[in-house]
Amino acid sequence: MKKKKVLEITPQLEEKIIASAYGEGSVFNNLKVKRVIKDSEHANALYEQYKTIAQTFNRFEYQECPERVIQSVEAQVKRKSSGAKLYEIIRPAFTYMILAAAMITAIITFTVDNQTNKRMYSSKEIQFAKEQLHLSLELIGKVMNKTENEITPKIINEKVGDPLKKGLPVINNSITGG
Repeated sequence: MKKKKVLEITPQLEEKIIASAYGEGSVFNNLKVKRVIKDSEHANALYEQYKTIAQTFNRFEYQECPERVIQSVEAQVKRKSSGAKLYEIIRPAFTYMILAAAMITAIITFTVDNQTNKRMYSSKEIQFAKEQLHLSLELIGKVMNKTENEITPKIINEKVGDPLKKGLPVINNSITGG
């Protein structure tokens, strides 16, 4: 008796074995698989395993999903998705970013020495402008942090995550009939 060799089963070869076991492979691939399973015990065992699974699945009859389940899922999805739209959730963040950009632009415009305006500033005025800039940037930072802290847990989790967590079991139960 011929000793079977050890063969590494690549993902591509495994796909061909599966297709052949399910009776879906091309003639060329089926011949290649037959040759491989003849030479490799591991490939043969894999082929037999998939063939048994295929035969088990082929015993099941095709059934249409009951109309009541489809209607139930559609109704629940519509009800769950009637909440806030994504643009309504993200709009406050963009508003704050635009406001911050406008404030920074205004601050830079009024504090940077403009080449057309050769006015000399006193050290007191410069110090005051620096303090105003620091306070403005600090305010912008607080607004951005508050926005991030509110959007992430409150809006994203509540408006996106929670409905998704609630909807997936409903869909699963509707599909499985449970």
